[in-house]
Amino acid sequence: MAYYLGIYFDRQDIIKAFKYIYENGAPKGFYLHGLKYNIAYNGLAYCSKALFKVIADNRNIIIGKFICTSELRNEFKKEGFEIIEIGSSSKFINTSSKPVFDIEENVSSKKCFVIKKTKPFIAKDFKELFNFIMNSLFSDNNKEKTIEYYKNTKCREISSKSGIYVAKNSENKDLEILEKPEILLYDKPSDTGTHNEYEAGFKNKCKYISNLYLYIGKADNEIKGRLEKYINYGYGGHDAHRGGYHLWFVKNNKNLYINYATVTEIKEKQSELYEQTGAMLQKYSKKYGKSKSISEIIEMGLICLHDLAYGYAPLANSQNQSEYKSYKENHNSIGSDIYKEWKKYWTSKLNK
Repeated sequence: MAYYLGIYFDRQDIIKAFKYIYENGAPKGFYLHGLKYNIAYNGLAYCSKALFKVIADNRNIIIGKFICTSELRNEFKKEGFEIIEIGSSSKFINTSSKPVFDIEENVSSKKCFVIKKTKPFIAKDFKELFNFIMNSLFSDNNKEKTIEYYKNTKCREISSKSGIYVAKNSENKDLEILEKPEILLYDKPSDTGTHNEYEAGFKNKCKYISNLYLYIGKADNEIKGRLEKYINYGYGGHDAHRGGYHLWFVKNNKNLYINYATVTEIKEKQSELYEQTGAMLQKYSKKYGKSKSISEIIEMGLICLHDLAYGYAPLANSQNQSEYKSYKENHNSIGSDIYKEWKKYWTSKLNK
């Protein structure tokens, strides 16, 4: 059974989506054909994003806007459908009066599916829980390289899939915080005010800088492109990457380490975390009529856990501190609800 954005679906669901689009066209706001790839079936070739939208609609699940990635296409492939490039789509166009849809009308889709379970996490306190989760996701030494290394190699080795990336204090010891970054990252007048606001008093707020994880970031589309922009920003480039700005206040920041995990790897390494993320996405997308990406929900969960463990967000997430504190308040927003649910979820994992 396939799984994407918190929704389980199988071959029958996909065939029904093909039948719906053949008879009714693509859902409103979605293209019939993908810009580069399509999913092929019985003489038809449709965009995977449009097909998945129909599947979600049939479940009465509001998924909002989402990015169609190779991960979604691979879920279709897992169910026996071929992925074809747009230039090859013509050979799949059906010339008969009507394609045959192999639908078993009396067979309902499976309601649940058990992903291979990884080690459940139960801990004595939030610090132990945070370290367990992070070590399981970001302990691959082959990926862990310095910022300078990834700058020099232009991030060629980094995955193009969506996921989470982290900046790490390699020796887990106190770091020297500068009064301001060594390089002025932006020289546009419109950016100067924000830049100076970030600098004001930041050094005096850095009481807790010995933690191993200094920044937790997300990539909704591809980690490689996101990290390349982030690192170029730190070297004085003009790639817009506001998140994680405070990492560049650390002296000798180019010697800090970067590591990452794709959404697929998170699913394999921490199936419980992945399933919880999917459940939140499905629940709150339906409630608010909009959604956040899987990467963003995981990022929020990890920052929430860091906050519970240490009483504050990671060093370079600190410009978002007020935003995350607002999530703790009783606001009627998708961000607030997700934060509170993560807090409740992490608390349930303590061995009391």
